[in-house]
Parts: sequence; C-alpha cells; structure tokens
Amino acid sequence: MRPTQLTLRAFGPYADEQVFNFDELGDADFFLIHGPTGSGKSTILDAMCFALYGDSSGGEREAKDLRSQYAKPTEITEVVFEFELGQESYKLERIPGHERAKKRGKGTTQQSHEASLYRRAEDERWEVMESQPTGVTDRVEKLLGFDVAQFRQVVMLPQGRFREFLSSRSTDKQKLLAKLFDTDRYKRFAEILKEEKKQLEARNQKLADEDAGLLKQWAVEDLVGLQAARDAFSVEQKEQKQEQKEIQKLLSEQESLLRAAEKRAECFAELDLATEALALLEAKADEQARDQSRLDQAVLAKGLRDVFEHLSRRRKEDKELQGGYAVAEKVHAEQEKRCARAKKDLKAEEGKGQEREDLAIRLKEMEGLKNKAQALTKARQAQDEAQAVQKGLSEELKSEEGWLEKKKKLKQQAREALRQAEALAAGLRALSLEQEKAAKQLAEAQKAQKTISDRKRLELELAKLEKKADQAKLRREERRAELYRTEQAWLHGQALVLARELKAGEACPVCGSTAHPEPAVANDDVAAPPELQALEALRKDHDKLVGLAEQAAETLQGKNLELASLGDAQTEAEGMTEAQLKEQTLNLKTLAQDIERARKAEEGLDAGREKQRLAENEVEAAEATRKAADLALREAEKNTERKKASRELLLNDLPEALRTEGAIEAKREAVKEQMAVMAKALKEAKQKEAFGEKALAKTAAEQSRAQGLSAKATDDLAEAQKALADRLLRTPFVDEAALRKAQMDDDEMARMEKAVKAHAEQLKSSRDRLSRATKKVEGQNRPDTKNLKQAEEEIRAKLNAQHELIGELQGRIKEMGAALKILGERDQERKRLNARFEVVADLGDLANDPHLPFERWVLTALLDDVLVRASKRLHVMSQGRYRMRRETEDTTYGGLEMIVEDAHSGQDRPVSTLSGGEGFMASLALALGLSDVVQSYAGGIHLDTLFIDEGFGSLDPEALDQAISSLMKLNIPGRLVGIISHVEELKQRIPARLEIEKGERGSRARFVV
Repeated sequence: MRPTQLTLRAFGPYADEQVFNFDELGDADFFLIHGPTGSGKSTILDAMCFALYGDSSGGEREAKDLRSQYAKPTEITEVVFEFELGQESYKLERIPGHERAKKRGKGTTQQSHEASLYRRAEDERWEVMESQPTGVTDRVEKLLGFDVAQFRQVVMLPQGRFREFLSSRSTDKQKLLAKLFDTDRYKRFAEILKEEKKQLEARNQKLADEDAGLLKQWAVEDLVGLQAARDAFSVEQKEQKQEQKEIQKLLSEQESLLRAAEKRAECFAELDLATEALALLEAKADEQARDQSRLDQAVLAKGLRDVFEHLSRRRKEDKELQGGYAVAEKVHAEQEKRCARAKKDLKAEEGKGQEREDLAIRLKEMEGLKNKAQALTKARQAQDEAQAVQKGLSEELKSEEGWLEKKKKLKQQAREALRQAEALAAGLRALSLEQEKAAKQLAEAQKAQKTISDRKRLELELAKLEKKADQAKLRREERRAELYRTEQAWLHGQALVLARELKAGEACPVCGSTAHPEPAVANDDVAAPPELQALEALRKDHDKLVGLAEQAAETLQGKNLELASLGDAQTEAEGMTEAQLKEQTLNLKTLAQDIERARKAEEGLDAGREKQRLAENEVEAAEATRKAADLALREAEKNTERKKASRELLLNDLPEALRTEGAIEAKREAVKEQMAVMAKALKEAKQKEAFGEKALAKTAAEQSRAQGLSAKATDDLAEAQKALADRLLRTPFVDEAALRKAQMDDDEMARMEKAVKAHAEQLKSSRDRLSRATKKVEGQNRPDTKNLKQAEEEIRAKLNAQHELIGELQGRIKEMGAALKILGERDQERKRLNARFEVVADLGDLANDPHLPFERWVLTALLDDVLVRASKRLHVMSQGRYRMRRETEDTTYGGLEMIVEDAHSGQDRPVSTLSGGEGFMASLALALGLSDVVQSYAGGIHLDTLFIDEGFGSLDPEALDQAISSLMKLNIPGRLVGIISHVEELKQRIPARLEIEKGERGSRARFVV
C-alpha cells in the first residue's frame, strides 16, 4: 500500500480542507513530517488509519473525537484517502459519527458513520466496491492482508505502540506472522494429512470387515476355500444338466400323445357347442315374431308423423303466446305504479325552492370569512416561528452549558494528568536503580537454582548408575563360578575333539609328542560357546556402568565447585521456592512497566502542559459562547409574547369551528355540494316523470299485440287437432294414445329390423354347423385327456424342478465368481491403500508433531529470516553492539520469543531489558526486516509504506545519527518511509519534508522538497 493523496475536512486540528498530495515528493522515498507539538503530525496517521479501518492509528481515540474543534457547525468531518496497491488504485471516503448543525432550520443533528470504497477502472472512473462501513473495513482487511492491530505493528508505528511487536507475546507474533505470510495453508496441509490418514485407516478396516462378512456368507475361511466351493458346484451343475435332457425327451413323447387326444376332444366339444347353440336360437323364435309385429305397427305410425308433429308445434306455440300475454299484462301494471311514484317525487323536489335560496346566501357569507382566516393563519405561523427560534436557542444554551461543563472536566483532567506525570517523572531515577539491582539478583538466583537443579539431577543419576553397577557386579559374582565351570567344560570338550583326531605315531598338535598314553575321554556334556558369550556380555555391561558412574561423579563434583563459587547466592537460592522465584520475576516485570510509564510521562510533560493551557483557553471560549446564547434566548422569549398577542386579537373575530382557511373552504365546498345535489335531484325527478309516461304507452301497445297473437294461436291449434282426427279414421289406431304407443324412432326401427334378419340367418347357420360336427365324430369314442394331461404336468413339473435346481446352481456359481472378483479387487485396493498409507502416515506424523507442528516450524523459519535482516540494521545502528535472534530454548508456539546478543557483555539479554533508545533502534530494525521479508516472499501483501511516529527524541546524538543513516541507506525503490518528529536536527538531515504550521484557528501543511 502506497498513499497518493489524502484530503481532510474538519478533521483534528485541520478545520478547513487540507489536501496532502504525496506525488509532490517526486522520487524522494524518505521524508520527514515536521512541526511543533500539537500541530497535527500524528493526525495524518490517524486520518489514514481511520479511512482504512474506521479507527485511529493509536487506537486510543474514538471516531467521534476526531472532529476538529475549530470546524464550523455546518461543516461535515470527512477523510478521503487515495492509495495504490500493486497495479490497482483505490479511494476511500469515510465520515465519522458526530454532531453537526442541521441543514435546514436551527439546532443540531447526529451525523451517522458513512464509508465508501472505490477502485479506478480502465477508463479512469471510480467504481464503487462497497458502501457500508463494516463492509468497507472487511474489504480493506482482505486487500491489505491484515487487520488494524497488525497494520499498526508493521506499517504505521504510532506513539506508545512502537515496541509492541518487539515485546509482544509469542501468541501475538504467531497471529501476525501467520496473517502476513499466509501460513494457514501449512496448517491446512497438516490437517489434510491427518484426515487422510484417518480415512485410509477407516477404509482399510472397512475393506477387512467387508471381506470377513463376504467369506462368512459362504461359510469359508479364505479365497482358496471359496474357489473350491465354486468348483464343486460346477461339477454338480453338469450332472444335473444331463438328467434334465432325459426328462425333456420323456416330456416330448407325452406331449405328442396329449396333442392327438386333444384334437379328437376338440371335435366332440364342437358337436356339443353346435347342439347347445341351435337350442338357444330355437327358444327365441316366439320373441322374434313379436318384434316383427311391433315393427309393422311402427311403419304405419311413421306415415302419420307429419300430422302429429304439426299438432305438437301448434300446442307449443299456443302455450308460449298465452304466457307472453300474461307477462305483458303484469309489466304494464308495474309501469303504471312507477309512473305515479315519479310524479310524486317531482312535486316534492319542486317544493324545495326556499331551501335552495338559503344555501346561495350562506355561500356568499363564506367568501367574507376567508380573508379573516388567512390573516389568522399568518399570525399563527409567525407565533410558531418565534417559538421555534426560542426552542432552538434554549437547546443551544443547554448544549453550550453542557459543552462548558465538559471543557471544565477536561481542564481538571489535564491538570490531574500533568500532576501525575510530574510525579512519575520525578521517581524515574530511583526506579531505574531499583530495576538494575532486582535484575542482577534475579539473574544470580536463577543461575544458582539451575545449578542446584542440575546437581540434584546428577545425584539421582549417579545413585541409579551406582545401583545398576552393584547389581551388575552381583550378577557377575553369582555367575563367576558358573563361568569357571563352563570354561573348564568347554576346554575339556576341545581336548576331547583333539583326542578323537590323535593317531599313533603322529605328533600331537598341542604338545608335539608322538606318544599318547592317556587321551581325553568324554564324561560330561560339552558347553556351547554362546553361554560363554553371554557371560562375557555381563562382564562388559558391568564395566560400562562403572564408567558411567565415574563420569557422573566427576560432573557432580564440577557442579558442587560451581555452587561453591556462587557463595551467598547459593544459600539464598537453596531456600527460595519456585513460587518466590516467579514472584521476583513478576516484580521485575512490574518495575520495568513502572519505568516505562515514568519515561513516557517524562517525555509527555511538555505536551501535558500545552494540553492544560489549551483546556483553559477552551473553557474561557465556551463561557463567552454560553453568555451570548443566554442573551439571544431572552430576546426570543419577548418576540414570542408579541406574536401571541396579535394572534389572540384575530381569534375573537372568527367562530371557533371556522378559524382556518381549510375549515372555511371545507364548509364552502359542503354548501356547494349540497346545492349541486338538490339541483341534480330536481333534474332527475323531471327526467323520471317524462320517461315513465313514454314507458307506459309502450307497455300498453305490447299488451294489445300479445293478446292478438294468443287468440290466433288458439284457432290454429283447433285446426291441427281436427286434421289428426280425420287421418286416424283411415288407420287401425283408435286414438292419439294408440298412435303414440306405436311410434318408434328411425334408429330403433332399423335396429329391430336388423335383429330380426340376423336371428333368421343365425338359425340357418347353426343347423349347418351341427350337421358338420356330427359327420366329424362318426365312428369315434370320446378320449380321456384328463389323465393324459395329468401325466404330462407331472413330467413338466419334474422338468421345471430340474431347471430351477440348475438355475440355482448357476446363480451360486455366478455369485461366487462375483465374490471372488470383489475380493480380488479389494486385495488390490488394500495394497494401494497400504502404499499410500505409509507415505501419508509418515508425513502426517511429522506435520502434526505435538511439540512442533508444521505451521509453527514454518513460522520459526520465517522469524529467523526476519531477525537475520533486522540484525544487520541493528548491528549498524548500535555500532556493532547488538544483534537479535530467536530464543531456541523457548518451546512455546515453536519458540517465537526473541533475545538480544550483547557484544559488550558477551551475554544474551531479553528484549525487555533494552533502554528506550535501544528499544527504538531494535523495533525500527525489526519493522524494516519484517517489511523486507514480506516483500521477498510476495505473499499478496505489499508493504510499500512505513510510518514511524516516535522514538528519535529518546536517542543520544550518536545513536540518532546511526538510526538516520540506516534509514537513509535503505535505497529500496518504491518504498515510502515517513518519520514524524519535532526534533530540529532531523529537519536539517532530511531534505524532503511535510511542514506543518500551527495557527490560532487550526493547522495548515505543505510539502518541501
């Protein structure tokens, strides 16, 4: 991250808009931010940090406290920050939550916290990435790679926080380094290995369980047994297939006999069916004769269908016209009633003439009241405005009184803080002496306790070794006699071997004699050489233990001499418990903290005095503002009373219900609406009366026409009835009812005619079928197919059973083959799993070592790299005295604690023992080394900028010169280093500067290159 432009509005001591264009630095990568105390140097870092994270650089001031005390009430506090990250450009706009003047009217309102993040597009436009405060902060953390606390440790080192990373705990260092170098992937890698090992073990066990279950299913112990079982089933299957062929041959012979018998049985069955069918048809002969008679009657009735249908139509028309006439009579009667009501309503509306005139008079009166209401409205508005001004001034007075009380409290707090700082600074020398004495005593006590602990451990080890040596010596003595006997027996055995090889006249290989008067004779078992080897091992074990005991005794004697040289420290350490030693260590840390507080208090005395002076000035200014607000409030109260009296006079001229223009206008509209309603009612009454007369004449004409049509329909019906009666006289139908009974629709007639013809044809066909069936069975007997079929079914059942048995055998063989294939595949998979498991298990155990996990090991390597680069700079700044390295004896979180190598004393020192100036140089070197390593690893984090906001004032001239020279020699293109200080010597040494001038109404800044 490299800043390009920073714009402040009403922020800190910058009351007006202040633009910091970092491009004005040109090629200068090292510059000084210089100005008097309280001018706003640290505010620049606060603004950048607030724009990025919504928090100040030191984390001690809330966002609401960042608003400028010199800002105008209507001015909004805002920070706009533009920066580059790699090849991308970004812009942040952030407004803290604060109280400001209202845009309309008087008084104040609460401005909410707002934030937006933009990215520059290819066409140079700013594209919005996020517009919510929390969302902006989250996106910034992802872009930069660390949160606000880590940002203050590696990029922006604020006042009071410079040594945080140097002296932070291992856990805090681990979090920061893991974030910067993204070492979570190593932790995830170890977890993946652990999980994969677990999965491989589970899969291997699952395969074993599945194999055992499969073998148990077939009641075998292994693959060989399963293969043998399958071979046995294959032999049995071949035997059953041969038997199946013999049964199939027998079934074919039986089926031939059954088919011949069934063919003869079919002929006899056909004879039975033909006989039965003819009998059924002959039984329906009478019913067919009746259907023929009905069909003949229907044909005669069909000839009279036209006359009958004409009569039906006339009856329907007569019924409909008679009903129409009745309806017309009813409609005409109803219309006569409506016409009478319309005339009555018209007469009533014409009688409301006086009421209409009264409404017109009231409408004119409303116009006169409207002007008075307008005047009353203006008077009411004037009174409300006066009251609003009065209320605003009252709230402003309360606000100023609260502000005055707040400033008084701040003044008292500043006075108390200055008093405490002076008291702390006065005791700085005494605390430093006390710290040196306590540190020396603690170091001597720790050394003595360690030596005592070593001596006790050696005493225990010596006692164990001596005990083991005594036991070994005892075992050796116990077996010494056995050793002698074994050696003699073995020598005798060797002599026996030689005696067996002796020959008369030949020289003895031992003594050279050619005479052998008494050769050795075997009378015992010959001892085997391994027993002698075991006895020799006992002798060597005892000698080794004796040597170890002598070494332990010599080491113990050295520790005793070392304790004797410590003198009183030994005596004191021997009586000191571990809890007392921890308490002394804690007291030393407390002293260091007290000294640090006293040193900071001494450094901040000038700032505290300046803060007290400013607080006194602010109290005076707040008191003057409160008095002015009190005078303005009393004047506003008088104005409000005058406006109220004017409004009371106008109220007396208007009725209570008509004191507003709205009420009068509503009343006027109601009168106009009432007049319109009455006019509309009169018009509608006249229209209804005229319409009623017309409708009455129309319904009378409709009634007369319906009456004529009804009479004609009655005459036509009589003629149609006479015509039907004349036609019936020439038919066998006695009346209309008989004709109706004989009638049949055409479809039914066609169906009945078809049925009669079909029955005749079926009767003839059935007689022919019976004749043919009788000829086929002449001279033959009925066959017994039941017994033949039963025999065929028994043979077929036996064949099916045989087929099922062969299928069952085939299924078992197939299942066993599948099982053999599965077991083979699982065996191959198990081999692959075991090969993979060996690799994963070894890597997983190494990466998940509980004493030093993989991620912690990587972090220690990274910290070592950081400390190598930091030590090069610290060595130069301290004139060859100091270097830093990791504490290898500390196993906490892989050993991330740091110590300092002091070339003057030749001893290692904790970083907490460095003085203020030394601590500054070590912190600066560490920050620069961390920046170098992060850049070199290029983990997606760009540490292109470093701001330092303290420390140079605590250095002596020589150390100051070394620190500045080290910074000036960085010479890393693209890295911007900003130093914040009021030290005048730095102004002379650093040509590129951001000069800040402090004024009565705020500060202004400009770049000097």
